[in-house]
Amino acid sequence: MRKFRLAFGSFKLWKEITRQKNLLFSLAALTEFMNAISPAKKRQGTLLIKFPPGVNYQASAQLDELLGMLTSTDWPLGVEFRLPSWHNGHTYELLNRYQACSVLQDVPASAFPTELKVDN
Repeated sequence: MRKFRLAFGSFKLWKEITRQKNLLFSLAALTEFMNAISPAKKRQGTLLIKFPPGVNYQASAQLDELLGMLTSTDWPLGVEFRLPSWHNGHTYELLNRYQACSVLQDVPASAFPTELKVDN
């Protein structure tokens, strides 16, 4: 099991990746970001994927693609969802597949549910 920690080497993904309409990021932007943070690898913390409030569950295929690309970097991954539509079984299965965690935050409108229902 991966350890998640916010530390000196923790980074939030660049807005050129997470703030693109419908999360349609470019591989070039992701590569540029990962190259920029590579010197901090020895003090590695967690990569935070923080979505703006407008990115909803309809972008789950793009999240799947992004997590797949980031998994090869060997950084622990944390995802902060800002809309309740993300809080569902498919999202948690996706996070589990990539060994990513869901980041809790204090925005009441998108608070993490106190009870989860997962479809079988």
